[in-house]
Amino acid sequence: MGQRTAALTAWFAAVLACAGAVAAAPIVDLGPPDAFGFALDQPRVDVWFYRAGTSLWLGPESYTSFVLDTGANGLLAGEDAVDEMQGYGYQTDGRYYEQGVAGGQFLDVSELLDAEVVGSDSLAIEMLDLRILSSPDLDLGGFGGIIGMPAMVGRVIDWDLAAFPTDWLMGTHFLAEVPPPAPQNRRYTLDLQLVPFEQTGKEHPDDPNLTWAPLPFLTGEICSGPYRVRGQFVLDSGASLSFISTATAVALGLDTNHNGVIEYPAEAVDELDIGGVGGSLTVPLVVMDQIRLATREGPWLRWTEPLFAVVEIPGLDAVVGMELFTSGWFDEETFIGDNGFLDHVYLDFRQADALRGAACVDVRPDSNRLRLLPPDQAPSYDLLDLALFSQHWLRDDCTDACGGADFDADGDVDLADLLVLEQSWLAPPAEALGNPPYDLLDLAFFSRQWLRDDCTDACGGADFDADGDVDLADLLVLAQNWLIPPAVPPESP
Repeated sequence: MGQRTAALTAWFAAVLACAGAVAAAPIVDLGPPDAFGFALDQPRVDVWFYRAGTSLWLGPESYTSFVLDTGANGLLAGEDAVDEMQGYGYQTDGRYYEQGVAGGQFLDVSELLDAEVVGSDSLAIEMLDLRILSSPDLDLGGFGGIIGMPAMVGRVIDWDLAAFPTDWLMGTHFLAEVPPPAPQNRRYTLDLQLVPFEQTGKEHPDDPNLTWAPLPFLTGEICSGPYRVRGQFVLDSGASLSFISTATAVALGLDTNHNGVIEYPAEAVDELDIGGVGGSLTVPLVVMDQIRLATREGPWLRWTEPLFAVVEIPGLDAVVGMELFTSGWFDEETFIGDNGFLDHVYLDFRQADALRGAACVDVRPDSNRLRLLPPDQAPSYDLLDLALFSQHWLRDDCTDACGGADFDADGDVDLADLLVLEQSWLAPPAEALGNPPYDLLDLAFFSRQWLRDDCTDACGGADFDADGDVDLADLLVLAQNWLIPPAVPPESP
């Protein structure tokens, strides 16, 4: 009996060892971003400006669609919108040197303005006594401009991704509160730290200050092979593609020729021309193994094989763009599909004065692939859960529940916890045990009957010795016939 128990434990240990080295943390495995790597859409609002304190309308008239950009400290109007506004008497009061990914340039500082900002549901907010940046020469790719964090502090913003199938654009709404998630969805919360930045670009010290607000940072981790970078990343809804700095790319092992830069084609999969403030430049594109974002609830949200542009970003490790959040809504045949990972993201900036915020992420049922969470939250475990579990196997110091592997919270990850993992292995299980050989599906069913002592019906076949209990004696029968073909009767002479 003792030898067979030891052999069974050794078999489980061997399976655990083969599961591979995976970071030991609960995760929600969302899958890969859309194949083309860029966001389907970005949060957008309609904007009209007025001379401050008056009813004098300054436009724009046609180019009213502005990006609602969490990666912008201020507000900005580009060439088409500025051309229209100048026709209605728009004026400027100074210049400010703005730094972009492609370099820097002087932009005009507006006269004092009021603004009306309207979301997808036609509900408007007012912004008073604004100073924005503008340039009649700045191409913003069809958008009239950028409305940054000053429009969002003190408010709740809804990125309505579920609007894609009907509207072909995501929705953007200003809300008073964060609504509860739909019953079929599971909500995870990304804690945001709001970081202030100084205004350092005034052309003259006595030029007016811009309307300005801090930027949101979240905790993230990017992995490439054996390399991993964890840090505070900017949440940037104005970016249709995520960025990493050259320093981050080097730390992730991408600088294979050790010259301090990432080059195409030797170290990158492609190149991309990007433009904006400061002009345009060509940047390399790289694919990482995964990016993970930490949640307040414990699990990390994970996207696999994400695409990043490598850009010099002074003082920043990475920028998280919109393509992660719009992922899954693309369908190669119909363009807009219905398999998006997320329904809504609610940005809660009501505690911006305390430099705190949150992004409430509602994950759709098909994407809520929970890994190594309590059994009541994860009805089906598979090999990825087993790999995570294996990182804590036989630990006896689980003050932090060992990433969820210490199911019974007794401080150890042992056979009792392994049996909990078995109980939800590859659910739904078979209806009953069949004939040998037995495999993982049989084990999944067997584990559902484990330690029952009321087997008047043989517990679906799990009570092999018909003594009314499913116990170690029955487990040993299962082990004896594990993946072993039944005997073949000899041929008749």
